[in-house]
Amino acid sequence: MKIIRNHIEEESFKIIDDLMGNPKLDPEEKEIRSRITHAAGDAGLYWKVDISKKAVDASEDALRSKCNIITDSRMVEAGIRKKWLTQNGNKYFCAIDKENIFEKSNQTGKTRAALSMRALAEYLPRSITVIGNAPTALLELLSMIKEDENLKPSLIIGIPVGFVGAADSKKYLSSQSDIPFITLPGTRGGSNLASAVFNALINIYIMRENADYA
Repeated sequence: MKIIRNHIEEESFKIIDDLMGNPKLDPEEKEIRSRITHAAGDAGLYWKVDISKKAVDASEDALRSKCNIITDSRMVEAGIRKKWLTQNGNKYFCAIDKENIFEKSNQTGKTRAALSMRALAEYLPRSITVIGNAPTALLELLSMIKEDENLKPSLIIGIPVGFVGAADSKKYLSSQSDIPFITLPGTRGGSNLASAVFNALINIYIMRENADYA
């Protein structure tokens, strides 16, 4: 089933395809690469996206099973298709701005992003976890999984941004093989890119399910 886009988005994706030389890719992979390129306005990111072998299949299985969606920031949460998730039966969680997180951060010196991952531990198993802001959230998540394998998400979209820890956290994510992932190596990233990747996976899921959507 073809993805339905508005005319501006359709033209943008055609331009991206032309810029990339109309690569002969699987439509699902092309959807992910094109959408992150479109969100960034940067064709240089197209081939840099690192999509692990089982990432798309894992996302399909997770969405079908009504998995939880975990985000590291309200900006990521704002960018994902919450209405569709609610209709599909998925719940989404973010704890970054909870009052107790502020308190614990002041007491411990740990970042709110890292603490928010700990606060959402019960919702992590078999989730899709989307990190687009804080490298410390991704590092904390991977540390938690190392401590307790039962916390493993079905998929990690790890695209934090910044010059401190972002590249290393993503390198750590891509070095492991237990959990499917999608990431963007280096310092580039951000909430809009992470949510764009997640929304691409929703599109792919709908394509596979052959359902109508807007």
